[in-house]
Amino acid sequence: MEFFHDQMTLADLGQTKSEWWEMVKARTQRLFRNLARNMQSSRYKMYLGLLGRLDILISQGGDPEDIAAVKNLMRSYQYDRYASLVKERDHGSYRSPDPYLSCKRKEGTKSIPSLRGTRGILKVVRDYYIELLGKGSPQCSEEGTSHGRRVDDFLNELTLPEHSDLSFDELVSKITIEEVTESIQQQNKCKSPGPDGLTAEFYQQFCDLLAPHLTEVFNESLTQGLLPPSMRTSALILLSKPNVLDTADGVARAPERPLRVVAYADDISIVVSNTREATEVDDLILAYSAASASRVNRDKSVVFWCGKEGDQFPLPDGFPRAQPEIKILGVVFGPGDLALRNWTERLAIASSKVEESHRWKLTFRERVNLIKTYVLTVFGYVSNIFLLPRSLHARMFALFFRMLWGNRLNLIKRVVTYLARKDGGLAMVNPIVFFTNTFLKRNFGALLKDEQPGWVCIFREWVTPFLVDWFQGGRVKSMRVRHSSYLPSSVIKGVGILRRWNVTVEEVRDTPKKLLDGRVVVADILRAVRGIYTTERASMDPTIWQRLWRNLKVHPP
Repeated sequence: MEFFHDQMTLADLGQTKSEWWEMVKARTQRLFRNLARNMQSSRYKMYLGLLGRLDILISQGGDPEDIAAVKNLMRSYQYDRYASLVKERDHGSYRSPDPYLSCKRKEGTKSIPSLRGTRGILKVVRDYYIELLGKGSPQCSEEGTSHGRRVDDFLNELTLPEHSDLSFDELVSKITIEEVTESIQQQNKCKSPGPDGLTAEFYQQFCDLLAPHLTEVFNESLTQGLLPPSMRTSALILLSKPNVLDTADGVARAPERPLRVVAYADDISIVVSNTREATEVDDLILAYSAASASRVNRDKSVVFWCGKEGDQFPLPDGFPRAQPEIKILGVVFGPGDLALRNWTERLAIASSKVEESHRWKLTFRERVNLIKTYVLTVFGYVSNIFLLPRSLHARMFALFFRMLWGNRLNLIKRVVTYLARKDGGLAMVNPIVFFTNTFLKRNFGALLKDEQPGWVCIFREWVTPFLVDWFQGGRVKSMRVRHSSYLPSSVIKGVGILRRWNVTVEEVRDTPKKLLDGRVVVADILRAVRGIYTTERASMDPTIWQRLWRNLKVHPP
């Protein structure tokens, strides 16, 4: 009460009563904000004190009843997630459970730009009544069902007052303090009359003190024809009607089993080959939007022609204009060498990550783990779609070695770099083998699945001539192909890798990728070591070579 009495000293600072009321409300908001923070701080300090007391009781073997009493007391001061959600729903943030903070903070996000200004409001009102009374011309039509006819029929049915001398004194008379008091008492609980955040409970608690001042503010507004600034804004919250989504296109849904989006992807790619298929896709999207109460953002949808030039066909009106290139999950599709372009972009992103990691002090084991979790993920989608071009092999090795050693060179032999830790190695991943096997597992492995995606049919037509024996468990057939430019380069290179690395159909279908990577890496190391062994065998200690072959679990040549 003393706080509100002190605010009377501000009456001389404002030119009108409305200005004084705006200053009082601003100071009231700050008061409740500070009170809420002090209450939260006191609760937290009390909780810490009880926590220390509980530690002492437990460490000293205190009475179980005292321990239980302290625990029960702590629960009243402990942060309760469910209770905080209820308070946040009704009163705002859990750190300020008072109801005087949330509306002002949310005003900017909930305002509707079209309702700012008289022209926008009049347009909304006009559109509402046009929709309410029906569509058509305001002039009378032949059937007599126009707007004017409907309005006339409605007015003719009304029973108008018979008095010719109506009194408007009640409408133009001043607002009384009794009317203001009655209006305050009829406010709903946990509701705020305006976006300032001061709720109905606040006005009802201090009704006797606020009612006289509010009466002056309202009468002043009637005289000037203008409300105070805080009363000229409102927070509009749109709520869906009950049972509005129970039926969509004739599909009845029970309240316990609503239709929901059960699968979500950042990008959904749809391939159509003619106008009829495009029309079917547009109809399916409209039906899905009606059934799920969601909407496809067509402003973010793009169209890309992936066929030959001249094969384009007209699209329905719902499709946007075709773009020269598109990006799906970070992978660019367009003209030119897509593999080189996408891998180069991914290398640039990974290089920035590697440069950032140089500030960290890490062991070699931590660096290897960081490579597997921090760098490999940059190339995830690209490695599933495009083979790593041979022109980028050196850059890829240099990137991974710079992450491991701080420079572009491998400072130790590959035997130690790629061997498992239990065998004395660093368990470093070979990027070329890793990304190549990722492509083989994804694309050639799809040929061996019982339920194959749609794109496998086209991929099978390309690779079947080379893989007849491979499907039967043999090696990939070596053959010369005419007009090989019609085949994607990834198909030709992928088939060549299957033959060169001697990857069997069982390895692609059943073997885990980690084991396949290890087998290919060991085979590559063996080829290099056999060359060194044959040239330097006489000049080195045989026990060193025997230990090396034993670690590789193979027999020397």
